[in-house]
Amino acid sequence: MRFGGMGGGPGAWGGHGPPDDRKPARPAGPTLRRAIGLFKGYWPLVLGLTVTISTASLIGLVPPLLIRAIIDDAIPNGNGSQANWLVAGIIIATLASSLISVAQSWLSNVIGQGVMLDVRNQLYSKLQSMPLRFFTTTRGGDINSRFSNDVNAIQDAVTNTFGAILSNVITVVSTVVLMSILDWRLTLLGLAALPLFIWPTRRAAAAQRRLLARQQERLSDMSAHTQETLSINGILLMKLFGQETYELDRFRGMNRDVRDLSVRRAMVGRWFFMFLGLFGALAPALVYWYGAHAVINGSLQIGTVVAMAAYLTR
Repeated sequence: MRFGGMGGGPGAWGGHGPPDDRKPARPAGPTLRRAIGLFKGYWPLVLGLTVTISTASLIGLVPPLLIRAIIDDAIPNGNGSQANWLVAGIIIATLASSLISVAQSWLSNVIGQGVMLDVRNQLYSKLQSMPLRFFTTTRGGDINSRFSNDVNAIQDAVTNTFGAILSNVITVVSTVVLMSILDWRLTLLGLAALPLFIWPTRRAAAAQRRLLARQQERLSDMSAHTQETLSINGILLMKLFGQETYELDRFRGMNRDVRDLSVRRAMVGRWFFMFLGLFGALAPALVYWYGAHAVINGSLQIGTVVAMAAYLTR
């Protein structure tokens, strides 16, 4: 004899379809605006984070220029003193960038954790204002899952991804501008491989978004199932009707879905990084190929080619 849910609402202890049956909608503009709105109380800190990221990005542009000067000036002129100062500059720039990155990490975490504090408070306040019907038709495990699985899932995005996006935008813009100043032909050649990177990035992001949504749903199902079947009322009903094996099989099925979705997400990321590595290897190769011929023809210096290849890794 199989029995239904303790809460009496739809989906309580009921069967769930496979995770692939759910088609989460793609993020829309309103969702993005709501996400940006979470940071409205932290604009001074966001401004400070922007300043530290910009400073670190600009300092990161210095070492390739110093390497270029060593190759094109210090070595051909046999100027050991100049080479010493240039190497010292590389060390100082690297150290300064590392120190600034510590401040950047602190600001990013303070902003992210502050946003998460607000999200938890708003979520709890919202749940308090819900009518009683909501609590009679919603599994308790689903509510708890919002505070654990769902909130934890967006914590990394708020704490790390926000700073990473800001850092990447500033780094790309500053690097492309400086590369264009050094040699616009090498810049265009290096960026020619960029479409090979953009396409797999979009595909991987879409796949990760779908898989993560399904994984969160299955984690919610598993949390609700555990809370309902292992509560005092649930365990009494389960033993009374001899449903231990049936409920264990259901739990194993949900657990297996979570494992499979986690493996699929990991493999999507692995394919993405394979294409990323392909781009990272192809672009410098094109620069060195063109640069070698330009150096032979006398239209470029070796240091410029080396510096351009270094900037491409950014």
